Amino acid sequence: SYWNTDGTLTSQKGQTPTYNYFYTEIVFNTGLANSYDYRTAKHEMGHAFNANNSKFWKAVQGMRGPAMALGAGIALFCAFTKKSKPSDNANGELTGAQKAKNFVRENSGKLAFLSMVPVLAEEGLATIRGNNWAKQMLSPDMAKKVAKGNKFGFITYLASAAAIGLAAHCATKIKDHFTEKENNRPILYSHQG
Repeated sequence: SYWNTDGTLTSQKGQTPTYNYFYTEIVFNTGLANSYDYRTAKHEMGHAFNANNSKFWKAVQGMRGPAMALGAGIALFCAFTKKSKPSDNANGELTGAQKAKNFVRENSGKLAFLSMVPVLAEEGLATIRGNNWAKQMLSPDMAKKVAKGNKFGFITYLASAAAIGLAAHCATKIKDHFTEKENNRPILYSHQG
């Protein structure tokens, strides 16, 4: 098959288009025709298209690991730091670093979720392209199955991003709870006389 750089089918296999194109041939094992692997293949073709036809989307694909590490890092940062207070400093004012730390802690859930936006964007684009190709190449019934499988696949990425955000938010709240409990603990003195 021949495809435009925007992912639309130019002409069927064996027919040469009359304008610019690139060639992709993916051979499926006929035993996969009704399997889940066959249905998800269109989505995976979307990833391949993203990686091979756009420097931007290829770079976004490369951000998957760092994005997940950043989200987890925010959660860990909040689990091991406590909120800065003006009373922590002799002059009674927060430094820029303390303000930044408090900002991260106060917005940890949102920031951790946002760290996953590159992953969600690239997965979403692969899903859209896969669904479009399925409509062009498969029967309407099979195209619906592909779209349904891709929809649930994307929901798992969305749930992962939400889970990272929730973990960061919970880490902050748990740390704050234990810090407050520690600060309100009575100080016991022993008097030896």
